[in-house]
Amino acid sequence: ASRYVAMPDRISWLAAGVFLVAIFLQLFLGGRVSTNYAGLVCPAFPACYVEQEIQADGTRLNNPVYFPPMIGNIEKHITHRLMAYALTAGAIGLLFLAIRRDWLEPGRRMSYIIFGLIVVQIVIGVINVLYRVPKPVTLVNSAKANALYKSDLILWLELNFDRERTR
Repeated sequence: ASRYVAMPDRISWLAAGVFLVAIFLQLFLGGRVSTNYAGLVCPAFPACYVEQEIQADGTRLNNPVYFPPMIGNIEKHITHRLMAYALTAGAIGLLFLAIRRDWLEPGRRMSYIIFGLIVVQIVIGVINVLYRVPKPVTLVNSAKANALYKSDLILWLELNFDRERTR
């Protein structure tokens, strides 16, 4: 007998479902960033450089700002970035659930794949910001985001199948 057991609880299934909705929201936010060219407004990571006027001589300096004003394209960019942080925490949570609740092998494997895709997505997102959003990187970013969504959908369906099988 395998040491992996089907989940009798709904917590893991609900967590994967919430994560699925969060990924969909992140795809929407990414679309807002892309269509409004908001990826160019914060060309630093993790800070955002916002032009600030120095009152004494009237010159402007680019100072790193970790909590920029949430207006216009800055709001779009930062909201997308904050959601990425939340998704990272969610992927860690799914991985924790997979290990602690002894998911069946397909679900457990998908949680590892999802975590790996999140790590790759973070690296691509940072490259996107630092290198001023080159089109090939944007394309890879979008493709990985879709792969992440589909991977979590497969996980959610697998967990649903496991729940139905144990009833």
